[in-house]
Amino acid sequence: MHVGNLRKSMSWAVAEFASATVIQFFVIRAIIHSKGAAQVGVWAVLMSAAQVAGLLDFGLSGGISRYLARAVSRKDLSEIEKILAIIVFLTIPFYVIMSLLVFAIMRMVIPEVVQHDFVSLAQSLVFYSACAYFFLIISITMGSCLTGLHLGYRKSQIVIAGVIVQGILAWAWVDQLGLVGMAFAQIINNLIVITGVVVMLKVVVKVRLSRLLQFDWPTAKEVLRFGAGLQLPSVAWSLYETSIRILMSRFGGAVMLGQYEIAYRMAGQVRVLFFYVAQPLG
Repeated sequence: MHVGNLRKSMSWAVAEFASATVIQFFVIRAIIHSKGAAQVGVWAVLMSAAQVAGLLDFGLSGGISRYLARAVSRKDLSEIEKILAIIVFLTIPFYVIMSLLVFAIMRMVIPEVVQHDFVSLAQSLVFYSACAYFFLIISITMGSCLTGLHLGYRKSQIVIAGVIVQGILAWAWVDQLGLVGMAFAQIINNLIVITGVVVMLKVVVKVRLSRLLQFDWPTAKEVLRFGAGLQLPSVAWSLYETSIRILMSRFGGAVMLGQYEIAYRMAGQVRVLFFYVAQPLG
């Protein structure tokens, strides 16, 4: 079983952060120049509402990488496969259900939280935002698997390839398709990450993919118990981020929220950099 090294993972994590930051800047710039800051605000409120689904997953995603790291230290391939099966049997079905629920709820509440001029736009986008969030959370979960397996540098390489493709597609599609084009670009990026991780698990880690269809409840229970403890701090943060965007959209309008979202993303890069570096270090 191949195990990567920390220095390489840290270096690639910084490269991943840099590429994601640069491409995010140009994508947002393209949206503003083509469609205006208000549409950035509309997309922000839709995606932040979808994040609420993550509060109910009882740490499904958070505990997996820790237990994968433990299994690597034991060189226990069978245990790795049992942990990865949790994604197949619990994480993916859970987020399919949550995405459908978010779609149904947001269709009803959009008139109450989105500026009247943009209600029809938001309602036409809610399906795409729910899909984008689903593939985003699955790609993050899959990427964390490589981090837990001490292959964070491989995860970073895959993510860099994905964000480059996303940037090219967003630049080509935003002018014609607007936020729908950005959603498609995000989804394709996440599919690249998911596919790349599966290939790495098969080729590098030597995971037997057929074993991922065998669910082990005792292992899942242990992972869930640990992950639920990790979930508590993120609940408060997610509620804050979601509520501030919904309130700003409701009382300040789409343009103000769009301006806030741009400033927030730029100012928050220090925190994002710490997150990127802390993953392989942890």
